[in-house]
Amino acid sequence: MTYVRIYDSKKKHDTCLFLKQDNIIRKDYFIGTFPGATGILYKDEQLNAYVSIPRDSDGNFQFEWDQNVVYQLIYVDGMKI
Repeated sequence: MTYVRIYDSKKKHDTCLFLKQDNIIRKDYFIGTFPGATGILYKDEQLNAYVSIPRDSDGNFQFEWDQNVVYQLIYVDGMKI
């Protein structure tokens, strides 16, 4: 099963989320795992910037995830790392 690793700065640990078909993290799965988090981002070394992962029309995250990347959470209060 395919998964992505996401660092939770509030809990200070990584969590692996399993992906559904088509590289999707379902909205309800994300919210249930990370209450209070509003999004996902990662550091793109080529751009030297953080990139926010967009949601689809149903609020799910669909992306070409890289298992070598540790993604980070975005919280309502702006805390990310």
